[in-house]
Amino acid sequence: MQREYQKLQADLKALQHEVDRLREIERERQHTQKRLEFLLELFSDLDLDLNGVLHRILERLPEVLPDADFGIVYMYDATSGVLVPQACLGADETVLQRIRLQPGESISGQVFQTGRAQLSTAAELLRSAVETMTPENQALLMEGTAYTPQPASNLCVPLRVGNRTIGTLTVSSSVAIYTEDDLSLLEGMAGQVSRAVANAQAFEAHVESEAKYRALVDNLPVAISETTPVGEVLFFNDAGLAINGYSFDELSSLAAEELYIDPTDRQRLSDALRQEGHHGYEFQIRHKDGRAVWIRGATRAIRNADGDILSYLGYHEDITEEYRRREGERSLRRIRELIGAMEQESDIQPVLVAVRQALQQRGLPFDGCGINVIDDTTDPPTVRCNSMLEDGIAFHTEGHRGSDIVLEFWRSGQVQYRRDLWQDDPHDERETIQEIMGRSIRSIVDIPFAYGTLALNSETPNAFGEGDLAFLMTIQGVLDESFRRLRDLQALNRKEEELRRAQKMEAIGHLAGGIAHDFNNMLTLVTGHASFLLEGLAVHDERRDEALAIHEAADRCAKMVQQLLAFSARQIAAPAPTDINAVIGESSKLLQRLIGENIKFDLDLDPTA
Repeated sequence: MQREYQKLQADLKALQHEVDRLREIERERQHTQKRLEFLLELFSDLDLDLNGVLHRILERLPEVLPDADFGIVYMYDATSGVLVPQACLGADETVLQRIRLQPGESISGQVFQTGRAQLSTAAELLRSAVETMTPENQALLMEGTAYTPQPASNLCVPLRVGNRTIGTLTVSSSVAIYTEDDLSLLEGMAGQVSRAVANAQAFEAHVESEAKYRALVDNLPVAISETTPVGEVLFFNDAGLAINGYSFDELSSLAAEELYIDPTDRQRLSDALRQEGHHGYEFQIRHKDGRAVWIRGATRAIRNADGDILSYLGYHEDITEEYRRREGERSLRRIRELIGAMEQESDIQPVLVAVRQALQQRGLPFDGCGINVIDDTTDPPTVRCNSMLEDGIAFHTEGHRGSDIVLEFWRSGQVQYRRDLWQDDPHDERETIQEIMGRSIRSIVDIPFAYGTLALNSETPNAFGEGDLAFLMTIQGVLDESFRRLRDLQALNRKEEELRRAQKMEAIGHLAGGIAHDFNNMLTLVTGHASFLLEGLAVHDERRDEALAIHEAADRCAKMVQQLLAFSARQIAAPAPTDINAVIGESSKLLQRLIGENIKFDLDLDPTA
């Protein structure tokens, strides 16, 4: 009976022990379950900021490992080949972050090198691990943990991503003695930490890559833009904003069509992108201040998997100056051609039109332009003003009241820019110009060239800048060159005309000489026969007067022949005094017979002639 009682007590004791063991297992299971639930909660709401992830994990470690009073996360820097502290718990983080561990240095370096977790409970082992550190790292560790209790136990686990170790996680306590179960729990936690770290690193790399891409795009010298097919503005880089003059918020409130000077340019772009998927262009857009800006670029349609257009992505650059330069060169060529086509000064109006168009394309703020042509063959020189208003109305004046001023400017050979006649009128010309132009002019500039001046005026004060004056000097050079060529051509034409006339007179002279030579031969016969008649007629014979008239007429014809021969350079002229009264008296008898008896013919000659 006694033995049975003792056996029963022993069974009850064993049963109680088993119950206690089961209760401890249940408590441990519940504790583990709570730890797992905590870990799930901890890692479920971690953000993607690496620094924030690591600090939040360390801050909540004591909830998983009670009495943890120190923790540190080392991350491997592949560039320098060392382990660098990223986050700390229970120590001076600013000091510890200066530590640079070599793989194999201290417990963390050993765990990183071997890839195996370590549980350390003996102070000697901890001291031994510390002693493997370099003096610089030891000093930093002592300084950073000066107010941290000495550890009683230490856990260190590797952080892995795949087969690659990226760092270590170390936790220690000055009170608790950690077990292998704690090490296993921390290893499980390390897997979650590694994934969180990997995600945060990937996110940081993505953010860094996106920042580099954004910096690259923003710093490009050309504009990058993205809009939707319906005209919504999605993106403009800094260069694009500068070209348009708007901020991104201002652009976002506009439709893309509002940026175009000609809305059909946007429509042509959209049509080309729908049909071909890409389009190159050169057209004008409107700057925020209202001015037109010429751009050149190309745009591509971005489509989804179904082929629908999501957006238009393109680039463009400001070519306003290039366009102005190109159009300016074309305008200057046109001016040269028109001046070259002038046959006389009155043909200058097409040149004025070309000058006005060149100024408009350049964007000069003028109200009138003119070419004052100076004719220095007269005394004094004549000023002929050929003017055209900005709207194309032309007028011409000659010898107007301002001619003396224009002559003065021309003779000076210097650019004469009066910035504001209302403030400074050094030549006292304001009223004269207003009378001629019919409007109130504030700014006016005269640029002399070889045969006159190029004039430009505006109702705006200080209308023309240095760039405008430089462009006007370019036109002045064209006018100078072209008018010189025109004058040279006109002089050449005059010489050619004189040569043609000389050649014509020479030909006439040759013809006259030939006729005179033949006529002289016939006159010799007439004169000879007339002499024979006179010799055979008595002095009182009535026919003698007629024969004498024949002889005298033949003599006069002979003299004319001599003159023709002299004209044709076949005979040297010998000028001699002539009795005009005698010549007229001899001719009167012949003239009387020619005009008939019904007309009375009287001579009244001066005896002294």
